[in-house]
Amino acid sequence: MNKKISLFVVVMLPVKFLLAQEVAVMSAAQPTIPNKSDQIIMHKTSNPLPENVRKNLADQLTKTLGTILDLRYQVRMAHWNIKGAGFIGLHLLFDQMAMELDGFIDQVAERVVILGGTALGRVQDASENSVLEKYPSDVFADQDHVKTLINRFSTYVKHLNEGSKFAGKLEDSVTFDLYTMLSGAAQKRLWFLESSLPVATK
Repeated sequence: MNKKISLFVVVMLPVKFLLAQEVAVMSAAQPTIPNKSDQIIMHKTSNPLPENVRKNLADQLTKTLGTILDLRYQVRMAHWNIKGAGFIGLHLLFDQMAMELDGFIDQVAERVVILGGTALGRVQDASENSVLEKYPSDVFADQDHVKTLINRFSTYVKHLNEGSKFAGKLEDSVTFDLYTMLSGAAQKRLWFLESSLPVATK
C-alpha cells in the first residue's frame, strides 16, 4: 500500500515544478558570458609595439578621447548660452574652439585604432571616460563662462601632459608627439580665455 502511495505522489508531482528544476539545472550548466560591449577590443596588427604597450596606450588614449568629446560639448554649452557685453567675440571664439576640438577627436580616435584598439566615441563613453567635471547649467554671464572654461582647459592640459609622459615612458614617439601637439593647442586656448578676463589691478 505504501509503495503504491509513493508511486502515485511521484507521478502526480506538478509538471511546472519538474520543468522548473530542469531549467535550473540547465541554467547552472551554462557559462556566464560577460558583456564586452563597453570594453576596448584589441585587434591583431603588424604594429611592432608590444601588445601590452599598445593596450596600455589605447586605454590612456580612450580617456583622452572621452575628455575631448566632453570638452567639445562643454564649449558648445558656453557657445549656446553665453550672455553679456562680450557675447559676439566670445560666441565666435567658442565656436572656433569647438571646431578645433572636432579635428583633435578624429586624430585621437584614429591613433587608438592604429594601435589595434577600438575607438569609443559615444556620448556615454565620453561621460564615463572624461576627467572633466560636469558643466553647470546655471552659468550665463560671459565672464562666468570664461572662468568655467579656464578651469576645464586647465584640467585638460594637465591630463594631456600626463598622457605625454606616459607615452614617453612606453617609448611610443608617435603618441608622445600627438599629446605634445594637443597640449600646445590647449595651452594656447587657455591663454585666449585668460586674456578675455578683465586685467586685474594691483
